[in-house]
This record gives sequence, structure tokens and C-alpha cells, in this order.
Amino acid sequence: MEGADASGRASQLTADGTKALFDAGRAARVVGMNGYCIVRSAIDPTFLRDTVRPAFDAHFTSVVLPRRPQPNRGPGRYQAVLPLTAPFIDPRLVGADMIVRVLDHLLGPDFVLSLASSHVALPGCEQQEPHIDYEPLFDTFLPLPPYCVYVHIPLVDLTPDNGPTEFWSGSPHMAISSVISSLREFSSLPIDVLPSDKVLLNVGDVVIKDMRCFHRGTANTTDQARPMLSLIYSRKWYRLPYEKLYKEEGYPPMAIKKKDLDRLPPHLQPMFRFCRVAEPEQALEDQTQPSA
Repeated sequence: MEGADASGRASQLTADGTKALFDAGRAARVVGMNGYCIVRSAIDPTFLRDTVRPAFDAHFTSVVLPRRPQPNRGPGRYQAVLPLTAPFIDPRLVGADMIVRVLDHLLGPDFVLSLASSHVALPGCEQQEPHIDYEPLFDTFLPLPPYCVYVHIPLVDLTPDNGPTEFWSGSPHMAISSVISSLREFSSLPIDVLPSDKVLLNVGDVVIKDMRCFHRGTANTTDQARPMLSLIYSRKWYRLPYEKLYKEEGYPPMAIKKKDLDRLPPHLQPMFRFCRVAEPEQALEDQTQPSA
């Protein structure tokens, strides 16, 4: 397991990287201090390559692209909601042991899955501007603990050339000591003065990120797409800005079939308690793309 140290660089936190030595509390402290943490070998790479990646590719080509032929996150970049079906709700993915242990520390043991989504950087896409994904909880900057956390799961190895994400270490807290006092001035934060890292990952590695951490997708100069899953978890009382997600973007509310929910281990089922549960005879609404 690795995390960003105070300089924003990756630093080894365990002796040999085994689960037995994994320190979830320390990983959570790294997220709290710097905004993100790298967890190596958090998910079985064979499962991701052989099961999740083919399912995602089929979903992207047969559902996402036909319904949204134009990218929705800037030139060459797509965001699409994942259906709450196998393999995207497999316990090895949504309930990976090392990830859940960190989330327990960050969000409390009764956290929920707020959104299952994906980000695809197509060949030739350009670098983004630094940003956070959603506005802070209040319209003034306060030293709050994490309340919404992303788990980024690449489906390909992230190299310097295929669009790895760049993170700014310490950025969730920089506004506390700045003169910034309102969201109207948010875009003027002096982000360039903070250290940043383009985080390179192997399949199976993940990044656990505070929602308030500044980041950006970098250019994909290869001839292959860079797909990544993004699972968003939150404290039980926090809700993502669904008006923006579901109305402006057209995403329908997350729904899971009762039979799929019942198949999950009992300790993971409460993670889905704010999802709509469909009876066996009910069809799930399409959770993948905005409606026309």
C-alpha cells in the first residue's frame, strides 16, 4: 500500500505490501492529510482483466456510445454511470477488503455507495484544467473531515502517456489557510503552487480520493482508450447533488434488482440501502446514459 506523503510523492507504507501488513488507519490519515492515497494490489488484477474489463467494453460500445455519440466530459472524455449488475457489484469490486477498511476509517462503518460510474479517456484527448468534481458542502471553506470519497479503479495500466490522473497533494485543505472565502472565488485558488503527481498504477491498484482533492485528467497520446471505474462512497447523511446528476445530465436514480442485492454478503448489503430495489419482475431503468 502506498500513499502520497507531504510532498505529494508516493511513499511505501508497508514492509512487503501484503494484506496482513496493510494499515488501513494510516492510509486513511494519508487521505485526510493529503487528499488521496494509493493502495497497491487492492483488487485481484485477473478478475479486473478477465471479467470486469470485457463487461465494461461491451457496455461502453453497445450502450454508452450509441446513446451518447459525443463525449460529455470534454473532447475525447466520457463519464457514464454503471448498471448495478454483475460484475460491477461483485464483492471483489465494491467490497474489496483493503478498500472497505480504509472507508470505514474515513466515513464510518455505515457508509453508503452513492454512485457507480466510469471515466474513459479516448486516444488524443487533451489535458484537463485542475478541478474538483462537486462543490464543497458549504459556501465557505471549513476544515471538515472527508464526507465523500472516490475509489478510482483503472482497467488498464496507467502509464505517463495514456492519460493518468494528476493529483494535488494537500489541496482539500489549502483554502483553509488562504484568503478564499466563497465559492465565487473558488476558481482563483493558486493551485499551481502546490506539488502534484501524475499517478501511475497497475491493474489492481486503486486511488482513494477525497472529493475535494484537486485533480485533472492528463492527455492520452496513445492509440488505446484508458477506461477507469469510479466508485463514489459517502457518509450516510451525505447525498451527491442529484439535481445536477440526474436532471441536468439525465441519469436515472440508481436501482438494483432484489435478487442481486440478496446475493451480496450481508455486511455489504447496507451499502446499497439508498438505492431503489426492484422486484424480480421489474426491469431496471437504464442507468448508463442520459435519456434522449
